Amino acid sequence: MSISPDRFFSLIPAPAESFLCRCAPLPKVCFTILFLVLTVSFSRYALAGAVLFAAIPFLLAAAAKLQVSVLLFRIIPALPFILCTGIANLFFDHTPITVFSFELSGGTVALLVLIAKTLASVGMVLLLSSTTAFGDLAGALRCLHVPCLLILVLQQLFRYLALLAREAGNMRNAYFMRNPECRIIPLREWGNLAGRLFIKSAVHADAVYAAMQCRLFHAGKPLPAHGKGSPLEWCIVITLSVLLCLLRRIL
Repeated sequence: MSISPDRFFSLIPAPAESFLCRCAPLPKVCFTILFLVLTVSFSRYALAGAVLFAAIPFLLAAAAKLQVSVLLFRIIPALPFILCTGIANLFFDHTPITVFSFELSGGTVALLVLIAKTLASVGMVLLLSSTTAFGDLAGALRCLHVPCLLILVLQQLFRYLALLAREAGNMRNAYFMRNPECRIIPLREWGNLAGRLFIKSAVHADAVYAAMQCRLFHAGKPLPAHGKGSPLEWCIVITLSVLLCLLRRIL
């Protein structure tokens, strides 16, 4: 059965009546970009501000009637990369820092700040992708004057990842059907399966591109811009943006 990329990458079940789903994509994209910039701007020891910003995606998810536990579960795979980066600070940064009446080493505080920034940034991006179709996101990027070529590359990559994942699932099921007693694919088979996966996905990708050309797809044609949002939506976004900027300045 064919699965569309939008449905495949719908990471968090979002009800259609949610205000985040009904909001225009352009205000959401602008708010997300500002939120990411403010989150990254925190210094390595600004634990209070990073933790406060890390809670914002979960508060928005709860207000939009989304599953907060699923959002947190989807962020967990990104944490090992941050841990590998931040653990080194534990051995080199021993500066004493007082945080919430507790004295911690600078490496520990920097690691906690990295984790909080990851929760904030990845959570907000997942929230945006779960409440907005990728076509709407492409239209919002077009309104922001992002080059059409870059948007087309993102669109093709988005669809190719779904195609690659579907081919990998088919190969996995076929392997276990031919080896019913095997529960884990042996490491010696990974190279062979990876080569076959690349060939199958490339052939299928050519077929998809040929179908797109049959529907008069042309890479040089400008992409259509989506709705820019109502005045009420922009008022809400601007108000929230001002509050975030004030919080960032205070913290």
